[in-house]
Amino acid sequence: YNFSVDKSAMIKLIGLETAEVQVTSLADEAEIFDEIAAMPGVEDTIRLNSFDGMIKFKDKESSANTRVTADYSRLKVNTCVKGRMPVHDNEIAITSIVLDNLGAQMGDTVSIDYNGTTREFLVVGITQQFNMLGRGAAITTAGMKKLVPSYQEQNLMIYLAEGQESEKFVTKINNQYGTEKLQTNSYFASIEMMLDSFEASIKIVVTGCLGIIAVIIVFVLFLVIRVRILRERTRLGVSKALGFTAYQLIGQILISQMPVIIGAAVVGAIAGYFATNPMLALMLAANGILNCDFYVAPSLVILTAIGISLLGLVTVLIVAGKIRKISPCQMFEEGVD
Repeated sequence: YNFSVDKSAMIKLIGLETAEVQVTSLADEAEIFDEIAAMPGVEDTIRLNSFDGMIKFKDKESSANTRVTADYSRLKVNTCVKGRMPVHDNEIAITSIVLDNLGAQMGDTVSIDYNGTTREFLVVGITQQFNMLGRGAAITTAGMKKLVPSYQEQNLMIYLAEGQESEKFVTKINNQYGTEKLQTNSYFASIEMMLDSFEASIKIVVTGCLGIIAVIIVFVLFLVIRVRILRERTRLGVSKALGFTAYQLIGQILISQMPVIIGAAVVGAIAGYFATNPMLALMLAANGILNCDFYVAPSLVILTAIGISLLGLVTVLIVAGKIRKISPCQMFEEGVD
């Protein structure tokens, strides 16, 4: 669901923005960005940049891809999982992987080394992201200017109004400003292409897992029912001699087994509904993921329980069908021999 229907949770986990168009200015960025923000069809624009810097704490250091923007509350994707995003020029938010490498925590003061300039920042938040191997940080534009006084915001994220096509808007920008001053690309389209490749892989994995689960369920039920029939073969034969039909005996086994199968399916579905996100966060902890917010559709949970129950029903009916071959006369002859 989170790869095919609603990809917002996956985009948030990766740590990417959802802007339709990205513009990088090579000259006159302030004037051009203001003009683009005022264009019809533009819903919002955010100046968001990043750089690779070295973060130090005591005698340890770790590289991190550091994002820079003036106001993180304007971003559409919030990657902060603890504390808050930086507001002042001396504040920084860092991913858990970088913090663990440094041996630092919230409230500590770290320093950023960039092009020979070092400035100190207070850790006010913990973020998470899947891209850049989970190594990330975030400071404000004012904080960046402490590192580089001549810093200019050269990257603009453009959020288009509903109904606007990113490719047409990119063409419009290129026609108006040319490619010498600007580099423009359909940002979100590239993200969707990346997610589409993930989607194909996930479908294969999910299909394989469903197949394995189905085989395990059938195999276990086959063994349980088969062993029960062998153990109760004499009782079943006597029951047939007393007038019970094969279908009545199959019904007895079905009545005794189905409550267990349905109960297990329901318990498993409920556990999956509540444990999916915590388990995913645990699996991705090595990549710095602390929280997962995938949507678990209740309808799919219910369908899963129904599917497992129906699979169990069919398996029990097929295996219990062996009861029809039990013959009281044959059992009597075998006993006499």
